[in-house]
Amino acid sequence: LLSGNMGYSVKSYEAVSAMIGSHLGPTLLLMGVSLIVSLIMSVPAGIYSAIHQYSKGDYAVVTASFFGSSIPGFFLSLLLFTVNLGILPSGGMTTLGTAGGAADVAAHMVMPVLVLSVSMAGTNIRYIRSAMLEILQQDYLRTARAKGIGRRMVIYKHALRNALVPIVTVIGMQIPVLFGGAVIVEQLTDILYAIVNPAIQYD
Repeated sequence: LLSGNMGYSVKSYEAVSAMIGSHLGPTLLLMGVSLIVSLIMSVPAGIYSAIHQYSKGDYAVVTASFFGSSIPGFFLSLLLFTVNLGILPSGGMTTLGTAGGAADVAAHMVMPVLVLSVSMAGTNIRYIRSAMLEILQQDYLRTARAKGIGRRMVIYKHALRNALVPIVTVIGMQIPVLFGGAVIVEQLTDILYAIVNPAIQYD
């Protein structure tokens, strides 16, 4: 490995380095889009939950975050595949026999991105909520409110900026987990795709 020779696959007899290289691009694309989608889901939900602490909306968001972080990715993949009913592609990056394109790739990424982003968003919501609650109790925010600064400006410019400092650290630690989850989801979708399309043979 240290000399650059990763050997050959015992299954396909291909060079391991070539197999990793051919799959690395789609995996990184899936990881990047999932990370962005999870942040789009978790940041507003975490802020809303912190601002409306102990309200019905807060309890609903926290409950949803627990469900999101507790459901295994492979189970959610199977669940989405079951309720899909042919609406979305069940595997692959492009439709077989076509040139693909951005719209086709996006359609194929909907389900795997949803599986990965739901799990991360569930964890991030709790961290963002906790960080926002701690920041909102700081003296400098009370001073900002006393000066007459608008509520939206206090929350999004002052509170969120400082609350994101620990969140960035958490997101950095989630990247290795996201990489492993992406590999599992990719393998599972390939197996499900083979079941739906028996002409494609998998060992």
